[in-house]
Amino acid sequence: MYPYTFYCVLLFCCTRALSAEIPDDLLDKPILECLEKTNMDKLFFKNSFDKKFHLVKGDAKLAESLECLGKSKKLINEDGKLNHDNIHNHTVNILIPLTNTNGDKDQMATKVTNECINVSGDSYSDRIANLHNCIVDALAKHSK
Repeated sequence: MYPYTFYCVLLFCCTRALSAEIPDDLLDKPILECLEKTNMDKLFFKNSFDKKFHLVKGDAKLAESLECLGKSKKLINEDGKLNHDNIHNHTVNILIPLTNTNGDKDQMATKVTNECINVSGDSYSDRIANLHNCIVDALAKHSK
């Protein structure tokens, strides 16, 4: 009896974890527009993250979507520098809720944005992915 119950609970937990969705209220207008423009659906977008919520690089479709998203949210200025205020706002409104980070959102976003403001990358989309991954790591580090 116990092995069967354990199996059912394990199956239920795995099903719930693997079918988790990105909440619609966290997909703001720029994100939705870029997903539509690049013909990317929410499931493909969700599957672009690994277990630590890092963006998995190397997919052309994701790269196109990240470039669209970065430009629509103005995460990188015309001079090539990362836009601190826009990254801070994106962190407060999207990344902190997605990662369920506890604490003062504004203070946490300032701390991680300052920590990740100088990330680099081989391309625009690579830089956006590296920025995202840096912020996710910094949020995990500072929320403990």
